[in-house]
Amino acid sequence: MGAELVEAGNWAAVAVWFPPDVNYIPPDIDRSWQEREFWEAFTPVRQQHLRGRKHWYLNLLGRHPERSERGQLLPYKKKKKVLTTAGVVRALIDPYLERARAQGVPVWLECMSEHGRQVYEHLSFRTVAEVRLGVGKVNASGEPDEKGEGLTLYAMMAE
Repeated sequence: MGAELVEAGNWAAVAVWFPPDVNYIPPDIDRSWQEREFWEAFTPVRQQHLRGRKHWYLNLLGRHPERSERGQLLPYKKKKKVLTTAGVVRALIDPYLERARAQGVPVWLECMSEHGRQVYEHLSFRTVAEVRLGVGKVNASGEPDEKGEGLTLYAMMAE
């Protein structure tokens, strides 16, 4: 079994979740400097906080900025269970938090913005580390800048 692709609100938002038994760390070959820097920075942070525990991993979550439908979780591969919730982002998060709690495992994610961090904190995550990447390569928005201060990312967990 691999990742689970889920959508809510007729594709108003999507998420990619990796279950606890799936290795989501890509191989070292042919990584860009951004990927190398990301994994080199976050691997020790993840190891420190998870201490080898199995966990759910939220790899990606995106919401269309102009759509605000109420959420309905529709697993892409299995359309058996439909869960109705207040919003499309919550519809993609809450069922996985419930699954993780039932399995007794934490949930891990990395977040790229202060706004995203606030959203995830509202949804029961806590920030466990801040990591600055791309110093001297990008500015705070991630745009190329040889004198840039870098981009701050956040490691977050829910238990």
